[in-house]
Amino acid sequence: MFIWVECIRLILMNGCRILAITVLLTLIFSMTAAATEITNVTIGTDEYIVLNNDIYIELLDVSGDMGWSAKVWFYGYLDPVGIKRTLYVGDIPTGYTSVTGLTIDVTLDSIFSNGSSFVIESPIKLYVTGRGAGGGEEDLDIDDDGVPDIWDLDNSTPAGYWTDSDGRGRMWGDMNGDAKLTSADVLMLLQAVVGKIEIG
Repeated sequence: MFIWVECIRLILMNGCRILAITVLLTLIFSMTAAATEITNVTIGTDEYIVLNNDIYIELLDVSGDMGWSAKVWFYGYLDPVGIKRTLYVGDIPTGYTSVTGLTIDVTLDSIFSNGSSFVIESPIKLYVTGRGAGGGEEDLDIDDDGVPDIWDLDNSTPAGYWTDSDGRGRMWGDMNGDAKLTSADVLMLLQAVVGKIEIG
């Protein structure tokens, strides 16, 4: 009889442990799910939104040809190249993480003739902190120096200046970058011609 009582006591003790572990896991998973913030946004074609002054989402195009889809560009202040993706209605979320560490998962919710609506999930609360007209596939170049503004470190390069790949302009012949044409520039140019220095 004692053995049966002991067995029942052990079963009850282990059963309570299992119940306690189940309750604990349920609480942990419910807290994890509650930590995900969901935001719904609508973006027009060739428009962008800014989330938390960090991530840009630009809607480049919408299509119904091969299933309802939207071509989207994700980028940030510190990541001007970003990524371009085609999202489909009902597809798995597309993730993007900014250089600052803000992570979003974006799902295409619906398409209409001049825009789309998206469901965006993130571990933190998201705010639309900006909205504007996008450049579409063609990047703007305000100073017309051949470097798109999104990559241009100097958007005010005067006409007639040459620019490096970052859009920083320099007057033709200004070899030392002091914005003046002087004999020092001529000397540097002559030294480069005879191979004494490299110009880069």
